[in-house]
Amino acid sequence: MPEKKEKVAEAVVAPQNNAVILKIEREEFVSIKSGVKGFDYFLSGEARGRKFKVKLVPPKKEKIKDIGVYEILDIIFNGNLSCDLRVEHNEMEDPNNKGQMISYNSYVVFSKDEDTGVTYECKVVPDQYSDKVKMDIILQLLGKTAQ
Repeated sequence: MPEKKEKVAEAVVAPQNNAVILKIEREEFVSIKSGVKGFDYFLSGEARGRKFKVKLVPPKKEKIKDIGVYEILDIIFNGNLSCDLRVEHNEMEDPNNKGQMISYNSYVVFSKDEDTGVTYECKVVPDQYSDKVKMDIILQLLGKTAQ
């Protein structure tokens, strides 16, 4: 039986400084309630023959959503429908349990302006628990699991 290949995120570029670079996409939507246009940000993946999307959003602090971050994401995307996402593996000491290390990934959308050399970037996080699990699946399929 031939080995089945899984399709993961659109275009894995290269590891850099303990990071993986993926392509994040965005698609426009119109709010049913307000009629306001906006964008959803996501990674596409496929595992075991099933396609899925990992929705990514700006970090939320104490149930306060900073909608201004979406303006920053528009600046970073600069009119494009895809952009780079840097996934970095990090470790830190657990402040509640001294000596224990916590492993986690951080996610940064970024683009570089070739004319000025300025790199624009903004942190994002998986939207819900299911998005975090799907992101972990993508990273496992790429061989980049958190240790």
